[in-house]
Formats: sequence, structure tokens, C-alpha cells
Amino acid sequence: MMLEASERPRGEVVEVPPHIPSDRIVDFDIFAPPGIEEDGVHEAWVRLQKSTAHDVVWTPRNEGHWIAVRGRTIRAMYRDPAHFSSHVIWIPKSEGENYGLVPTRLDPPEHTPFRQVLNKAIGITATKEMEPMVRAVAVRIIDGIAPRGNCNFTEDYAKQFPVQVFLELLDLPVEDAAEVKEWVDQMTRPDGSMPMEEVMANFFRYVDPVIDQRLVKPGDDLISRVIHNDIDGRAMTRDELRGLVSLLLVAGLDTVVNVLGFFMEFLARNPVHRRQLVNDPRLIRKAVEELFRRFPVVAEARMVKVDTEIDGVKMKAGEMVCVPTLLGGTDDSLNACPMSVDFNRKGISHITFGDGPHICAGQHFARLEAAITLEEWLKRIPDFEIPMGSKVAHKSGIVCTVESLPLTWPAPPPA
Repeated sequence: MMLEASERPRGEVVEVPPHIPSDRIVDFDIFAPPGIEEDGVHEAWVRLQKSTAHDVVWTPRNEGHWIAVRGRTIRAMYRDPAHFSSHVIWIPKSEGENYGLVPTRLDPPEHTPFRQVLNKAIGITATKEMEPMVRAVAVRIIDGIAPRGNCNFTEDYAKQFPVQVFLELLDLPVEDAAEVKEWVDQMTRPDGSMPMEEVMANFFRYVDPVIDQRLVKPGDDLISRVIHNDIDGRAMTRDELRGLVSLLLVAGLDTVVNVLGFFMEFLARNPVHRRQLVNDPRLIRKAVEELFRRFPVVAEARMVKVDTEIDGVKMKAGEMVCVPTLLGGTDDSLNACPMSVDFNRKGISHITFGDGPHICAGQHFARLEAAITLEEWLKRIPDFEIPMGSKVAHKSGIVCTVESLPLTWPAPPPA
């Protein structure tokens, strides 16, 4: 019996369509790339990149889809919504079709006015105004951790700091974080226990009363600043309001949470690099850009909009192509010795925040959160390491993560 796409187990192999050349077929599951347990998530993805001379390959996993593996091709696809649509941005396609957050799944020109709203709310000017609050949250959390001499960075900081910052910006109760974060995790690293329809229903059930309240009584919070806007002279629909507010939650409660774990794992394993930043804190802002290049976390997708040919293969309308930012900065045609971290690297090239019309609206805020974390952490905890024998597990998905990061350091004596 043939299963419908939505009923197939994630990662199951499907039949290869006849138009796929045999030399493009790879056995690669974006949710469980080969070798992730031994080498880590970035090395597992880069192994795919190095395994082929082609720019695009095709995998029969997760309903079957293309994967762009070269930085130049990934960037070109992000910049070409006429051929590679954001109407479905997540794999597998049957689940991605149920992801309905505006403006993520819109193409220009429909996307443009929504993006202008987000740019105004959380662009570079707004980000500068938020820096004192962001720093205060970081200091509060780190001051509570430092005297202990150890922590699980994932649980004690990475899942606390960006969440507390964003919930304060949104003026939402901190006690709601755990439940909302569970929905986000099922969206970006699904385990099959909650279908996308249920995830979306949970988000919309949660944000509806918040939207109603802020429409009637707006405040200075980020939600109020976003929803009190017109789109081409008209009021936003309920679905558009739901999508924008839910998108703020997803962005604030997941991506930075995960990237910080990779940054800190690297610094824990590389004391020479860590000492560079301790000795010269002015280097931190530049170091953050290099770490974003080396440790991107996103593997979203695009839907082929019209039949097109790229890299010598024909892609048919409706097919999916994974466009992993994971493989932008690690491409040796864009950066020399790309797997090495060099805080003095010249001409850093990456697509960690995407590219084109959908380039991440919160990129400036993400950079700020990462820089403040390193500035304040290294002031208080300059020397730290991963305890001997501890296993640091990575998980791949739409957004990759460090599942657990134990750290230890010399604790100061009690006052």
C-alpha cells in the first residue's frame, strides 16, 4: 500500500523520479546527516559538500528533494524568488505546506510591505536602542551562574538569555517560555510527535488574545509596534497578524538560542582563541562575524516555481530544494581554509542570515545578542572547558542545535 506523503515516516526513502541523473543521487537525511554523532553537525554537512563536484544533488529522503551544496548556488537561489519560491520553505514538503507564517512564505512584491514593517521594528536603528536592556539580561544571568563553577550552557544560559530578552521585548510572561519553546522545537527539529498543523494551531491559539489586547491597548512592546501598521494602505488580516506575531516568537526563541551553543562549544575547546578575546575584548565584535560564518545553523528550503535548469540538471515546478546556510561560509571557493576559525580573517563571506528579499530581519539583533554574551561572559568566566568524558550532542534540522553543553571553570571563593 502506498502511503500519502504526510503519513510516511520522516527520512523514509522514496522512489527516484526518472529525470534525476544517477550521479546526483545522495543518501542524505537533513534531520540525521551521516556522521553527526561522531563528528558534529557542521562536519557532517560539509562532508556532503566535499563529496561532490556538483553544485546541486538530490536525496530520496524526506519525500525526495534537491540540496544546493555550493555557496554561490545557495546565494543565487535566495536571490531568485521568480524561480525558487518561499511559498514552501521547509522540508518535507507535505509539512512545509502547513507552515503559514507571514511574510516568510510570501514572494515579492507581496512580501515587501511586511518586510518593511519588520525592518522598522527590529532593524539596525531599533537594535541599538535595545542594547542596554539586552546587556542587563545577560549580566543578570551570568552573575547567577559564575559563582557555581559549572553549568549546562544550553539549559542555564542559551535557553534563558534570548528567551528572556525577547519575551521582555514582546511583553509576554516568562512563564510561557517553556510551552512556546516546545512548539518552536517541533517546528524546527520535529520528532514526529506533533504535526505541523497542531504546531500552527497552538501558536495561533496563543497569539490571538495577545493580538486582541494590543490592538485595543497598544504599548511600547515589539508586538504593538508590528501589528499597528498598514499594508499598502489597508489593515492587516487576522492571518497576517497571527503570522507576524508567531514569526517573532519563532525567531526570538530558537535561532540565537542554538547558535550560542556552537560558539561556546568552540571557545571551550579552543583556549588560544578564547584567550585572544579575553586579552582584547575589542576583537569580540569581529570575532562574532567569523563565528557566524563558521557555525551557521539553518537549513531551510525553497520550492521550484517554474521548470528551470541549473548546474546542468532540470528541476521541475513543485519540487523542493534545500538551501542550507550551513554550507555558505564553509565553501572553500568563498573562504580560504573555511573550517578554521580566524578572528583576523579578511573579507569574511557567508550567507548565515540568508540573502535576497528574505534575508533575516533580525540579523543585527542576533549579532548584538552574540557579542554581548561573549563580552559579559568572558569578563566573569575567562577560563572554562568541557569536563573530561562529557559528550556534547548535536541535532540537525531546519535549525541545528547543541543539545547539551556542560562547562566547568574555577569558581571564585565565597565572599
